[in-house]
Amino acid sequence: METAIFKLSTINISVISYQLSVISYQLSVISYQLSVISYQLSVISYQLSVISLIFKLLGLSY
Repeated sequence: METAIFKLSTINISVISYQLSVISYQLSVISYQLSVISYQLSVISYQLSVISLIFKLLGLSY
């Protein structure tokens, strides 16, 4: 009986460990996606500053 309980607890621990590793993987994917979004936003910011510079050179304002 004690052996069965020990095996069940071992199985539960391994399942929890697997679930935690899946959560860790998902968090790393989310972190990667956020870094991509951050990069895209910095590119947009750069493009807007270039557009602003062009408007200033043309003597226009927006």
